Amino acid sequence: MAWHGEHRAFVVEEYIRNGGSVITTQRAFRIRFQLGRHDPVPDRKTIQVWLSNFRATGSALKRKSSGRPLTATTPDNVARVSASIQQSPRRSALKHAAAFTRNHKEVWFQQDGATAHTSRRSLTILREMFPGHLLSLRGDITWPPRSPDLSPCDFFLWGHLNAQVYTHRPTSLEALKEAITQEVAAITPQMTRRAMENFRERLRKCINNRGQYLTDIMFKTK
Repeated sequence: MAWHGEHRAFVVEEYIRNGGSVITTQRAFRIRFQLGRHDPVPDRKTIQVWLSNFRATGSALKRKSSGRPLTATTPDNVARVSASIQQSPRRSALKHAAAFTRNHKEVWFQQDGATAHTSRRSLTILREMFPGHLLSLRGDITWPPRSPDLSPCDFFLWGHLNAQVYTHRPTSLEALKEAITQEVAAITPQMTRRAMENFRERLRKCINNRGQYLTDIMFKTK
């Protein structure tokens, strides 16, 4: 079967999103392109070649090299694009790469102090992806106390997704992933704007309260 650019881009994004699982990537490929059970899908070697091309050039296509490193496709930038694909799976790899080419110096990664997040291996990877820009327990900037009161992901996103996703009543991991993807895509610019306005209000309250609990702030999605 002749593989097209759309096939290659999809495989790279799925492989990164699924943590390097070839089988999961092949299964997603079969579903995405509506292939039958016996239709061919990219094998492990092909996937690895496309991934290597992406890491080297920013594209799953093989390109001739002039011998000079490409500024937009340094290992650090490719790692950041990979992390971004996992966080925003509906954007194409090209759009992720373009965004990071423009803004990679301003990208920060924030996480809470969960053990899985702060293990030595996790922090090593994150420090490589976001050098000097990690907000975490033992990160470049320490995870702030009472952060669930401040972070839009905590006071808005997680609760909103929890309420919306389970209206789908997912019965499998794949159904859960699909429901999450749909509900994230359904978040409107207006909701995002309200969340950020509320975020600024919380920051002001936190400063005025000298870092104490924010007991009088509510957030409504509508």
